[in-house]
Amino acid sequence: MNETLRILVVDDEPMICRGIRSMLGRLSHPAVGEIDVAYSGGEAIDAIGRADPDIVIVDVRMPDLSGLTVIESAKKGGSRAAYFVLSGHDEFGFVREAFKLGALDYLLKPANLDDLRDLIELARSRLQTDPESGGQLGEAGRLRLELQVERSLERNDSMSIAAAFETAELPAPYRWYRMSVLRLERSLGEKRLSARKIVSPFIEGEPAFFFWTPESDLGVLWNLKSRQSVDEVRSRAGSAMRELKHQIGPALCAIGPPATEDQSLLDLYRQTSEALLYRFQPGTDRFLVFEEMKDRYGVPSVPDTIRAERAAEEGDFERLVELTERLFADTPITHGLALATAYSRIVRAATQYCEQTGIGVSGVQPKLEEHDSMASVRTQFRQIAGAVEMARGSSSAAFGGQAIERAVEYINAHLHEDIDMAHVADTVQMSYSHFSRLFKRHMGEGFNRYVHQLRMRFARRLLHDPWRRVVDVSRAVGYRNPKRFSLVFKEHVGVTPDQYRRRHLDD
Repeated sequence: MNETLRILVVDDEPMICRGIRSMLGRLSHPAVGEIDVAYSGGEAIDAIGRADPDIVIVDVRMPDLSGLTVIESAKKGGSRAAYFVLSGHDEFGFVREAFKLGALDYLLKPANLDDLRDLIELARSRLQTDPESGGQLGEAGRLRLELQVERSLERNDSMSIAAAFETAELPAPYRWYRMSVLRLERSLGEKRLSARKIVSPFIEGEPAFFFWTPESDLGVLWNLKSRQSVDEVRSRAGSAMRELKHQIGPALCAIGPPATEDQSLLDLYRQTSEALLYRFQPGTDRFLVFEEMKDRYGVPSVPDTIRAERAAEEGDFERLVELTERLFADTPITHGLALATAYSRIVRAATQYCEQTGIGVSGVQPKLEEHDSMASVRTQFRQIAGAVEMARGSSSAAFGGQAIERAVEYINAHLHEDIDMAHVADTVQMSYSHFSRLFKRHMGEGFNRYVHQLRMRFARRLLHDPWRRVVDVSRAVGYRNPKRFSLVFKEHVGVTPDQYRRRHLDD
Protein backbone atom coordinates (compact mmCIF):
# COMPACT_ATOMS: atom_id res chain seq x y z
CA MET A 1 0.00 0.00 0.00
CA ASN A 2 1.22 3.55 -0.75
CA GLU A 3 2.13 5.82 2.16
CA THR A 4 -0.58 8.20 1.05
CA LEU A 5 -4.10 7.11 0.13
CA ARG A 6 -5.83 7.95 -3.12
CA ILE A 7 -9.41 8.99 -2.37
CA LEU A 8 -12.49 9.15 -4.61
CA VAL A 9 -15.58 11.09 -3.50
CA VAL A 10 -18.83 10.27 -5.33
CA ASP A 11 -22.08 12.24 -5.06
CA ASP A 12 -24.56 13.56 -7.63
CA GLU A 13 -24.53 16.91 -5.80
CA PRO A 14 -21.31 18.73 -6.78
CA MET A 15 -21.45 20.92 -3.68
CA ILE A 16 -21.21 17.86 -1.40
CA CYS A 17 -18.28 16.45 -3.39
CA ARG A 18 -16.41 19.73 -3.24
CA GLY A 19 -17.21 20.16 0.46
CA ILE A 20 -15.84 16.72 1.41
CA ARG A 21 -12.75 17.23 -0.77
CA SER A 22 -12.13 20.58 0.93
CA MET A 23 -12.50 19.09 4.43
CA LEU A 24 -10.15 16.21 3.60
CA GLY A 25 -7.60 18.80 2.51
CA ARG A 26 -8.03 20.76 5.74
CA LEU A 27 -7.37 17.65 7.82
CA SER A 28 -3.67 17.84 6.96
CA HIS A 29 -3.57 14.09 7.61
CA PRO A 30 -0.33 12.47 6.42
CA ALA A 31 -2.27 9.57 4.87
CA VAL A 32 -4.44 11.81 2.66
CA GLY A 33 -3.10 11.87 -0.87
CA GLU A 34 -4.72 12.65 -4.20
CA ILE A 35 -8.46 13.40 -3.98
CA ASP A 36 -10.70 12.93 -7.02
CA VAL A 37 -14.46 13.40 -7.44
CA ALA A 38 -17.22 11.83 -9.53
CA TYR A 39 -20.77 13.13 -9.95
CA SER A 40 -22.57 9.93 -10.92
CA GLY A 41 -22.41 6.18 -10.42
CA GLY A 42 -21.23 5.65 -13.98
CA GLU A 43 -18.40 8.16 -13.58
CA ALA A 44 -17.43 6.48 -10.31
CA ILE A 45 -17.11 3.01 -11.88
CA ASP A 46 -14.94 4.46 -14.68
CA ALA A 47 -12.77 6.33 -12.15
CA ILE A 48 -12.30 3.24 -9.97
CA GLY A 49 -11.26 1.15 -12.98
CA ARG A 50 -8.89 3.86 -14.20
CA ALA A 51 -7.26 5.18 -11.01
CA ASP A 52 -7.71 2.24 -8.55
CA PRO A 53 -8.31 4.47 -5.48
CA ASP A 54 -7.57 3.26 -1.95
CA ILE A 55 -10.69 4.86 -0.42
CA VAL A 56 -14.08 5.41 -2.05
CA ILE A 57 -16.70 7.60 -0.34
CA VAL A 58 -19.93 7.13 -2.29
CA ASP A 59 -23.49 8.43 -1.90
CA VAL A 60 -25.80 5.49 -1.25
CA ARG A 61 -28.58 6.94 -3.47
CA MET A 62 -27.96 8.54 -6.86
CA PRO A 63 -30.19 8.96 -9.93
CA ASP A 64 -28.29 6.80 -12.41
CA LEU A 65 -26.56 4.08 -10.37
CA SER A 66 -26.82 3.73 -6.61
CA GLY A 67 -23.80 3.56 -4.35
CA LEU A 68 -24.64 -0.11 -3.79
CA THR A 69 -24.31 -0.81 -7.51
CA VAL A 70 -21.01 1.08 -7.62
CA ILE A 71 -19.57 -0.99 -4.75
CA GLU A 72 -20.81 -4.29 -6.15
CA SER A 73 -19.54 -3.55 -9.68
CA ALA A 74 -16.16 -2.30 -8.48
CA LYS A 75 -15.56 -5.33 -6.25
CA LYS A 76 -16.43 -7.68 -9.08
CA GLY A 77 -13.84 -5.83 -11.12
CA GLY A 78 -11.18 -6.60 -8.52
CA SER A 79 -11.18 -3.34 -6.54
CA ARG A 80 -9.76 -3.70 -3.02
CA ALA A 81 -10.55 -0.15 -1.92
CA ALA A 82 -12.00 0.68 1.47
CA TYR A 83 -15.61 1.70 0.80
CA PHE A 84 -17.66 4.15 2.84
CA VAL A 85 -21.21 5.25 2.04
CA LEU A 86 -22.77 8.68 2.44
CA SER A 87 -26.28 8.41 3.82
CA GLY A 88 -29.17 10.72 4.59
CA HIS A 89 -31.64 10.16 7.41
CA ASP A 90 -34.02 7.18 7.29
CA GLU A 91 -31.84 5.16 4.90
CA PHE A 92 -31.03 2.32 7.27
CA GLY A 93 -31.92 -0.36 4.74
CA PHE A 94 -29.56 1.01 2.09
CA VAL A 95 -26.67 1.22 4.53
CA ARG A 96 -27.32 -2.34 5.68
CA GLU A 97 -27.01 -3.49 2.07
CA ALA A 98 -23.78 -1.54 1.73
CA PHE A 99 -22.33 -3.37 4.75
CA LYS A 100 -23.28 -6.65 3.10
CA LEU A 101 -21.28 -5.64 0.04
CA GLY A 102 -18.24 -4.94 2.18
CA ALA A 103 -18.52 -1.24 3.05
CA LEU A 104 -16.51 -0.51 6.19
CA ASP A 105 -18.67 2.27 7.57
CA TYR A 106 -21.07 5.07 6.70
CA LEU A 107 -21.12 8.85 7.02
CA LEU A 108 -24.34 10.62 7.86
CA LYS A 109 -24.83 13.79 5.86
CA PRO A 110 -23.54 16.40 6.46
CA ALA A 111 -20.14 14.89 7.29
CA ASN A 112 -17.73 16.76 9.57
CA LEU A 113 -13.97 16.79 10.12
CA ASP A 114 -14.07 14.31 13.01
CA ASP A 115 -16.07 11.83 10.88
CA LEU A 116 -13.52 12.09 8.06
CA ARG A 117 -10.55 11.74 10.41
CA ASP A 118 -12.05 8.53 11.85
CA LEU A 119 -12.70 7.31 8.31
CA ILE A 120 -9.05 7.79 7.28
CA GLU A 121 -7.77 6.01 10.39
CA LEU A 122 -10.15 3.07 9.90
CA ALA A 123 -9.27 2.74 6.22
CA ARG A 124 -5.54 2.92 6.91
CA SER A 125 -5.71 0.22 9.60
CA ARG A 126 -7.68 -2.10 7.33
CA LEU A 127 -5.55 -1.49 4.24
CA GLN A 128 -2.25 -2.06 6.04
CA THR A 129 -3.08 -5.79 6.18
CA ASP A 130 -3.24 -7.89 3.06
CA PRO A 131 -7.01 -8.55 2.82
CA GLU A 132 -6.48 -12.14 1.71
CA SER A 133 -3.65 -13.13 4.05
CA GLY A 134 -4.14 -11.09 7.19
CA GLY A 135 -3.59 -13.97 9.59
CA GLN A 136 -6.13 -16.73 10.02
CA LEU A 137 -9.03 -14.34 9.51
CA GLY A 138 -8.29 -12.21 6.43
CA GLU A 139 -10.51 -9.18 5.89
CA ALA A 140 -11.91 -10.46 2.59
CA GLY A 141 -12.78 -13.83 4.12
CA ARG A 142 -14.38 -12.12 7.11
CA LEU A 143 -16.60 -10.04 4.86
CA ARG A 144 -17.57 -13.10 2.82
CA LEU A 145 -18.57 -14.97 5.95
CA GLU A 146 -20.63 -12.08 7.31
CA LEU A 147 -22.41 -11.90 3.96
CA GLN A 148 -23.14 -15.64 4.07
CA VAL A 149 -24.68 -15.32 7.54
CA GLU A 150 -26.97 -12.46 6.49
CA ARG A 151 -28.09 -14.18 3.30
CA SER A 152 -28.79 -17.43 5.12
CA LEU A 153 -31.02 -15.68 7.67
CA GLU A 154 -32.86 -13.62 5.08
CA ARG A 155 -33.57 -16.65 2.87
CA ASN A 156 -34.57 -18.86 5.81
CA ASP A 157 -32.33 -21.61 4.48
CA SER A 158 -30.66 -24.41 6.41
CA MET A 159 -27.00 -23.55 5.74
CA SER A 160 -24.80 -24.97 8.48
CA ILE A 161 -22.10 -22.95 10.23
CA ALA A 162 -19.46 -25.20 8.66
CA ALA A 163 -20.87 -24.60 5.16
CA ALA A 164 -20.82 -20.83 5.70
CA PHE A 165 -17.12 -20.91 6.67
CA GLU A 166 -16.32 -23.19 3.76
CA THR A 167 -18.14 -20.96 1.26
CA ALA A 168 -16.29 -17.94 2.64
CA GLU A 169 -12.98 -19.86 2.31
CA LEU A 170 -12.27 -19.07 5.93
CA PRO A 171 -10.88 -21.47 8.57
CA ALA A 172 -12.51 -21.62 12.01
CA PRO A 173 -9.89 -21.73 14.82
CA TYR A 174 -12.18 -23.26 17.45
CA ARG A 175 -14.89 -25.88 17.74
CA TRP A 176 -17.73 -24.05 19.51
CA TYR A 177 -20.00 -21.20 18.47
CA ARG A 178 -22.48 -18.82 20.01
CA MET A 179 -24.55 -16.06 18.55
CA SER A 180 -25.40 -12.77 20.25
CA VAL A 181 -27.88 -10.08 19.21
CA LEU A 182 -27.77 -6.47 20.36
CA ARG A 183 -31.16 -4.79 20.42
CA LEU A 184 -31.31 -0.98 20.47
CA GLU A 185 -34.51 1.01 20.80
CA ARG A 186 -36.28 1.50 17.48
CA SER A 187 -36.82 5.17 18.31
CA LEU A 188 -33.09 5.76 17.78
CA GLY A 189 -33.64 5.51 14.02
CA GLU A 190 -30.50 5.83 11.93
CA LYS A 191 -28.36 6.22 15.06
CA ARG A 192 -28.51 2.44 15.34
CA LEU A 193 -26.15 2.29 12.38
CA SER A 194 -23.40 3.54 14.67
CA ALA A 195 -23.63 0.37 16.77
CA ARG A 196 -21.27 -1.63 14.58
CA LYS A 197 -18.57 1.03 14.71
CA ILE A 198 -18.93 1.40 18.49
CA VAL A 199 -18.86 -2.34 19.17
CA SER A 200 -15.97 -3.15 16.80
CA PRO A 201 -13.11 -2.21 19.20
CA PHE A 202 -14.44 -4.62 21.83
CA ILE A 203 -14.19 -7.71 19.65
CA GLU A 204 -11.08 -6.86 17.59
CA GLY A 205 -8.62 -9.73 17.53
CA GLU A 206 -11.37 -12.25 18.28
CA PRO A 207 -12.82 -14.75 15.79
CA ALA A 208 -16.17 -12.95 15.86
CA PHE A 209 -18.21 -11.78 12.89
CA PHE A 210 -20.79 -9.03 12.57
CA PHE A 211 -24.09 -9.33 10.72
CA TRP A 212 -27.37 -7.43 10.54
CA THR A 213 -30.37 -9.52 11.52
CA PRO A 214 -33.64 -9.63 9.51
CA GLU A 215 -35.06 -7.39 12.29
CA SER A 216 -32.21 -4.87 11.76
CA ASP A 217 -30.47 -5.65 15.04
CA LEU A 218 -26.71 -6.06 15.24
CA GLY A 219 -25.63 -9.69 15.53
CA VAL A 220 -22.29 -11.31 16.25
CA LEU A 221 -21.30 -14.91 15.50
CA TRP A 222 -18.63 -15.97 18.01
CA ASN A 223 -16.16 -18.80 17.43
CA LEU A 224 -15.16 -20.00 20.93
CA LYS A 225 -12.73 -22.35 22.61
CA SER A 226 -15.19 -24.16 24.85
CA ARG A 227 -18.87 -24.96 25.23
CA GLN A 228 -19.11 -23.07 28.53
CA SER A 229 -17.52 -19.84 27.29
CA VAL A 230 -20.57 -17.64 27.72
CA ASP A 231 -18.70 -15.50 30.27
CA GLU A 232 -16.25 -14.39 27.60
CA VAL A 233 -19.11 -13.24 25.36
CA ARG A 234 -20.86 -11.57 28.29
CA SER A 235 -17.70 -9.70 29.30
CA ARG A 236 -16.97 -8.28 25.84
CA ALA A 237 -20.61 -7.55 25.10
CA GLY A 238 -20.97 -5.84 28.49
CA SER A 239 -18.14 -3.46 27.72
CA ALA A 240 -19.68 -2.74 24.31
CA MET A 241 -23.11 -2.12 25.85
CA ARG A 242 -21.73 0.38 28.32
CA GLU A 243 -20.15 2.29 25.46
CA LEU A 244 -23.35 2.08 23.43
CA LYS A 245 -25.34 3.50 26.32
CA HIS A 246 -22.84 6.33 26.66
CA GLN A 247 -22.89 7.24 22.97
CA ILE A 248 -26.36 6.48 21.59
CA GLY A 249 -28.64 4.74 24.11
CA PRO A 250 -29.28 1.60 26.18
CA ALA A 251 -29.07 -1.83 24.59
CA LEU A 252 -30.17 -5.37 25.35
CA CYS A 253 -28.02 -8.38 24.58
CA ALA A 254 -29.39 -11.85 23.86
CA ILE A 255 -26.87 -14.70 23.89
CA GLY A 256 -27.85 -17.95 22.23
CA PRO A 257 -26.97 -21.49 23.29
CA PRO A 258 -23.65 -23.19 22.45
CA ALA A 259 -23.53 -24.80 19.02
CA THR A 260 -21.24 -26.92 16.89
CA GLU A 261 -20.41 -26.40 13.22
CA ASP A 262 -23.14 -28.86 12.19
CA GLN A 263 -25.97 -26.65 13.47
CA SER A 264 -27.69 -24.39 10.98
CA LEU A 265 -27.24 -20.65 11.26
CA LEU A 266 -31.02 -20.20 11.09
CA ASP A 267 -31.72 -22.53 14.03
CA LEU A 268 -29.05 -20.84 16.13
CA TYR A 269 -30.46 -17.41 15.27
CA ARG A 270 -34.01 -18.48 16.15
CA GLN A 271 -32.87 -19.71 19.56
CA THR A 272 -30.99 -16.47 20.17
CA SER A 273 -34.04 -14.46 19.12
CA GLU A 274 -36.19 -16.52 21.48
CA ALA A 275 -33.93 -15.47 24.36
CA LEU A 276 -34.41 -11.84 23.30
CA LEU A 277 -38.19 -12.21 23.64
CA TYR A 278 -37.83 -12.67 27.39
CA ARG A 279 -37.03 -8.96 27.61
CA PHE A 280 -40.78 -8.38 27.99
CA GLN A 281 -40.75 -10.14 31.37
CA PRO A 282 -40.35 -7.67 34.27
CA GLY A 283 -37.20 -8.13 36.27
CA THR A 284 -34.96 -9.34 33.45
CA ASP A 285 -31.54 -7.70 33.25
CA ARG A 286 -29.72 -6.35 30.20
CA PHE A 287 -28.34 -9.82 29.35
CA LEU A 288 -30.70 -12.53 28.15
CA VAL A 289 -28.79 -15.81 28.01
CA PHE A 290 -30.72 -18.68 26.41
CA GLU A 291 -29.99 -21.28 29.09
CA GLU A 292 -30.57 -18.87 31.97
CA MET A 293 -33.93 -17.73 30.63
CA LYS A 294 -35.11 -21.31 30.26
CA ASP A 295 -34.02 -22.13 33.81
CA ARG A 296 -35.70 -19.02 35.22
CA TYR A 297 -39.04 -19.18 33.43
CA GLY A 298 -39.32 -22.80 32.32
CA VAL A 299 -40.95 -23.90 29.10
CA PRO A 300 -43.47 -21.24 28.04
CA SER A 301 -47.11 -22.22 27.82
CA VAL A 302 -49.06 -21.28 24.71
CA PRO A 303 -51.60 -18.53 25.50
CA ASP A 304 -55.22 -18.79 24.49
CA THR A 305 -55.26 -16.63 21.37
CA ILE A 306 -58.22 -18.30 19.67
CA ARG A 307 -60.75 -15.72 20.87
CA ALA A 308 -58.56 -12.83 19.74
CA GLU A 309 -58.06 -14.41 16.31
CA ARG A 310 -61.79 -15.02 15.98
CA ALA A 311 -62.58 -11.44 16.96
CA ALA A 312 -60.21 -10.19 14.25
CA GLU A 313 -61.63 -12.56 11.64
CA GLU A 314 -65.18 -11.38 12.42
CA GLY A 315 -64.26 -7.70 12.43
CA ASP A 316 -64.95 -7.33 16.15
CA PHE A 317 -62.03 -5.02 16.82
CA GLU A 318 -63.44 -3.62 20.04
CA ARG A 319 -63.28 -7.13 21.46
CA LEU A 320 -59.88 -7.65 19.87
CA VAL A 321 -58.48 -4.65 21.72
CA GLU A 322 -59.93 -5.92 25.02
CA LEU A 323 -58.26 -9.30 24.56
CA THR A 324 -54.89 -7.99 23.40
CA GLU A 325 -54.74 -5.50 26.28
CA ARG A 326 -54.79 -8.54 28.56
CA LEU A 327 -52.61 -10.86 26.49
CA PHE A 328 -49.90 -8.26 26.01
CA ALA A 329 -50.02 -6.54 29.38
CA ASP A 330 -46.80 -5.13 30.82
CA THR A 331 -46.54 -8.46 32.61
CA PRO A 332 -47.64 -10.63 29.68
CA ILE A 333 -49.62 -13.83 30.11
CA THR A 334 -46.81 -15.87 28.58
CA HIS A 335 -43.21 -15.35 27.50
CA GLY A 336 -40.54 -16.35 25.03
CA LEU A 337 -41.48 -17.94 21.74
CA ALA A 338 -45.12 -18.48 22.75
CA LEU A 339 -45.54 -14.72 23.05
CA ALA A 340 -44.18 -14.15 19.55
CA THR A 341 -46.38 -16.92 18.13
CA ALA A 342 -49.50 -15.44 19.71
CA TYR A 343 -48.68 -12.02 18.34
CA SER A 344 -48.06 -13.20 14.77
CA ARG A 345 -51.28 -15.24 14.67
CA ILE A 346 -53.43 -12.34 15.84
CA VAL A 347 -51.77 -9.80 13.53
CA ARG A 348 -52.22 -12.18 10.60
CA ALA A 349 -55.93 -12.54 11.33
CA ALA A 350 -56.40 -8.78 11.72
CA THR A 351 -54.55 -7.86 8.52
CA GLN A 352 -56.37 -10.54 6.53
CA TYR A 353 -59.71 -9.08 7.64
CA CYS A 354 -58.58 -5.60 6.60
CA GLU A 355 -57.40 -6.86 3.20
CA GLN A 356 -60.64 -8.73 2.56
CA THR A 357 -62.79 -5.72 3.42
CA GLY A 358 -60.60 -3.20 1.58
CA ILE A 359 -59.59 -1.30 4.72
CA GLY A 360 -56.11 0.19 4.47
CA VAL A 361 -53.92 -0.14 7.56
CA SER A 362 -50.30 1.00 7.41
CA GLY A 363 -47.35 0.50 9.74
CA VAL A 364 -48.34 -2.96 10.99
CA GLN A 365 -45.32 -4.85 12.31
CA PRO A 366 -45.62 -8.54 11.37
CA LYS A 367 -43.21 -9.69 14.09
CA LEU A 368 -43.15 -9.08 17.82
CA GLU A 369 -39.39 -8.58 17.52
CA GLU A 370 -40.04 -5.20 15.89
CA HIS A 371 -41.46 -3.79 19.13
CA ASP A 372 -39.51 -2.43 22.08
CA SER A 373 -42.25 -2.80 24.70
CA MET A 374 -45.65 -4.29 25.43
CA ALA A 375 -47.06 -0.74 25.38
CA SER A 376 -45.98 -0.51 21.75
CA VAL A 377 -47.76 -3.80 20.98
CA ARG A 378 -50.99 -2.61 22.59
CA THR A 379 -50.78 0.69 20.72
CA GLN A 380 -50.46 -1.20 17.45
CA PHE A 381 -53.71 -3.12 18.00
CA ARG A 382 -55.52 0.07 19.02
CA GLN A 383 -54.28 1.74 15.82
CA ILE A 384 -55.58 -1.14 13.70
CA ALA A 385 -58.94 -0.98 15.49
CA GLY A 386 -59.06 2.80 14.99
CA ALA A 387 -58.39 2.46 11.26
CA VAL A 388 -61.17 -0.12 10.94
CA GLU A 389 -63.61 2.03 12.90
CA MET A 390 -62.75 5.10 10.80
CA ALA A 391 -63.29 3.16 7.57
CA ARG A 392 -66.63 1.93 8.82
CA GLY A 393 -67.70 5.38 9.96
CA SER A 394 -66.86 6.98 6.61
CA SER A 395 -69.11 4.53 4.76
CA SER A 396 -71.53 3.41 7.44
CA ALA A 397 -74.58 3.45 5.16
CA ALA A 398 -72.89 1.25 2.59
CA PHE A 399 -71.10 -0.85 5.18
CA GLY A 400 -74.05 -1.82 7.38
CA GLY A 401 -77.22 0.06 6.46
CA GLN A 402 -78.71 -2.77 4.45
CA ALA A 403 -77.85 -5.29 7.14
CA ILE A 404 -79.65 -3.22 9.80
CA GLU A 405 -82.66 -2.86 7.52
CA ARG A 406 -82.81 -6.65 7.21
CA ALA A 407 -82.47 -6.94 10.99
CA VAL A 408 -85.43 -4.56 11.55
CA GLU A 409 -87.54 -6.54 9.06
CA TYR A 410 -86.69 -9.73 10.92
CA ILE A 411 -87.64 -8.18 14.28
CA ASN A 412 -91.02 -7.00 12.96
CA ALA A 413 -91.75 -10.42 11.48
CA HIS A 414 -90.76 -12.30 14.65
CA LEU A 415 -91.96 -9.91 17.35
CA HIS A 416 -94.21 -12.65 18.78
CA GLU A 417 -91.16 -14.89 19.36
CA ASP A 418 -88.21 -14.77 21.70
CA ILE A 419 -85.81 -12.41 19.92
CA ASP A 420 -82.13 -12.87 20.77
CA MET A 421 -79.62 -10.30 19.50
CA ALA A 422 -76.98 -12.99 18.90
CA HIS A 423 -79.40 -14.85 16.61
CA VAL A 424 -80.36 -11.67 14.72
CA ALA A 425 -76.67 -10.73 14.30
CA ASP A 426 -75.96 -14.19 12.95
CA THR A 427 -78.93 -13.91 10.58
CA VAL A 428 -77.45 -10.77 8.98
CA GLN A 429 -73.93 -12.30 9.11
CA MET A 430 -72.31 -9.99 11.64
CA SER A 431 -70.43 -10.53 14.86
CA TYR A 432 -72.39 -9.88 18.05
CA SER A 433 -70.49 -6.79 19.22
CA HIS A 434 -70.15 -5.24 15.75
CA PHE A 435 -73.88 -5.68 15.15
CA SER A 436 -74.61 -4.11 18.54
CA ARG A 437 -72.55 -0.99 17.71
CA LEU A 438 -73.88 -0.69 14.18
CA PHE A 439 -77.52 -1.13 15.28
CA LYS A 440 -77.22 1.66 17.85
CA ARG A 441 -75.53 3.93 15.31
CA HIS A 442 -78.32 3.46 12.75
CA MET A 443 -81.35 3.24 15.03
CA GLY A 444 -80.34 5.74 17.72
CA GLU A 445 -80.77 3.25 20.57
CA GLY A 446 -79.57 -0.17 21.66
CA PHE A 447 -81.01 -3.40 20.34
CA ASN A 448 -82.79 -4.51 23.52
CA ARG A 449 -84.29 -1.09 24.17
CA TYR A 450 -85.46 -0.86 20.56
CA VAL A 451 -87.19 -4.28 20.73
CA HIS A 452 -88.72 -3.43 24.09
CA GLN A 453 -90.09 -0.07 22.85
CA LEU A 454 -91.42 -1.71 19.69
CA ARG A 455 -93.24 -4.39 21.69
CA MET A 456 -94.84 -1.83 23.99
CA ARG A 457 -96.00 0.30 21.05
CA PHE A 458 -97.51 -2.75 19.37
CA ALA A 459 -99.13 -3.86 22.67
CA ARG A 460 -100.81 -0.47 23.16
CA ARG A 461 -102.20 -0.64 19.64
CA LEU A 462 -103.60 -4.15 20.23
CA LEU A 463 -105.16 -3.12 23.54
CA HIS A 464 -107.31 -0.62 21.69
CA ASP A 465 -109.40 -3.63 20.58
CA PRO A 466 -111.85 -4.26 23.47
CA TRP A 467 -112.49 -7.83 22.39
CA ARG A 468 -108.82 -8.94 22.46
CA ARG A 469 -107.77 -10.61 25.70
CA VAL A 470 -104.68 -9.41 27.58
CA VAL A 471 -103.23 -12.92 27.40
CA ASP A 472 -103.50 -12.78 23.59
CA VAL A 473 -101.80 -9.38 23.50
CA SER A 474 -99.05 -10.74 25.71
CA ARG A 475 -98.35 -13.62 23.34
CA ALA A 476 -98.57 -11.39 20.27
CA VAL A 477 -95.67 -9.27 21.54
CA GLY A 478 -93.48 -12.17 22.61
CA TYR A 479 -94.39 -12.72 26.29
CA ARG A 480 -95.44 -16.23 27.15
CA ASN A 481 -96.18 -15.26 30.76
CA PRO A 482 -99.09 -12.72 30.99
CA LYS A 483 -98.09 -11.69 34.53
CA ARG A 484 -94.57 -10.87 33.33
CA PHE A 485 -96.09 -8.89 30.45
CA SER A 486 -98.32 -6.90 32.83
CA LEU A 487 -95.38 -6.01 35.07
CA VAL A 488 -93.23 -4.87 32.12
CA PHE A 489 -96.13 -2.93 30.60
CA LYS A 490 -96.84 -1.10 33.85
CA GLU A 491 -93.13 -0.30 34.29
CA HIS A 492 -93.02 1.15 30.81
CA VAL A 493 -96.45 2.86 30.49
CA GLY A 494 -97.22 3.55 34.16
CA VAL A 495 -100.47 1.53 34.34
CA THR A 496 -101.47 -2.12 33.86
CA PRO A 497 -102.78 -3.34 30.48
CA ASP A 498 -106.38 -3.42 31.84
CA GLN A 499 -106.11 0.12 33.24
CA TYR A 500 -104.66 1.35 29.91
CA ARG A 501 -107.55 -0.22 28.01
CA ARG A 502 -110.21 1.32 30.28
CA ARG A 503 -108.62 4.76 29.95
CA HIS A 504 -108.55 4.43 26.17
CA LEU A 505 -112.22 3.36 26.07
CA ASP A 506 -113.21 6.19 28.42
CA ASP A 507 -111.45 8.67 26.18
